[in-house]
Amino acid sequence: MNRVQGKVVLLSGAGSDLIQACARALIKEGARVVLADPAEERAGRAAGAFDAKTALPLAVDPAKESDWQRAIEMTIGTFGRFDAFVSGPPPLVSRRLRDWSLTDWKAFEDAHILGPWLGMKYAMMELRKINGGAVVLISTTLARNARIDTAANSAAAGALKPMAQAAALECGVKADGTRINSILIDPTHPPAVEGVPGAVVYFVSNESTYMTGTEIVIDGSPVAA
Repeated sequence: MNRVQGKVVLLSGAGSDLIQACARALIKEGARVVLADPAEERAGRAAGAFDAKTALPLAVDPAKESDWQRAIEMTIGTFGRFDAFVSGPPPLVSRRLRDWSLTDWKAFEDAHILGPWLGMKYAMMELRKINGGAVVLISTTLARNARIDTAANSAAAGALKPMAQAAALECGVKADGTRINSILIDPTHPPAVEGVPGAVVYFVSNESTYMTGTEIVIDGSPVAA
């Protein structure tokens, strides 16, 4: 208990069971959370499972820069501080590459590549003020091993993992003190992946003070890579 006592964490993708499980784990260990989702109703339902003093719902369009700026401002305005950003994984879309329309592909990129980048950008800008804090990007093992009919998900996973590593190096060189790490999950596993909430708590907590630019793979080891 109390592993993240007093910390305030912004989580995106609040409509997913996985992010809700992460929020429960963080609150259990003493954190307060802001649950962001493109759909205001989903964010409200997610936050409604917790006490209003520990969870704030927030509608955030992942492709809108102003929404991410507002999310950070509201997090600090409501809870008085900001300690970590956790980006949820993209939903699995099984579709052949040639069957994607340009509109759908761009929408997927906006939500699951552009969105995490913007969230991480504004989180880093704020966290450098406290010379600390954490960013956790939850992605998938498609960053290592692509599968048939997962072109969009593979593209997102392939972007997020090295983006987190590059950002971690940037923070290290500039001595910002922000730790940036990834969690890779099996995209075909049920949403509430066992072990992910614990890994999120670990990366947000001071237990991972000397871990940055790395990843934890939580996939039940269907393959070794």
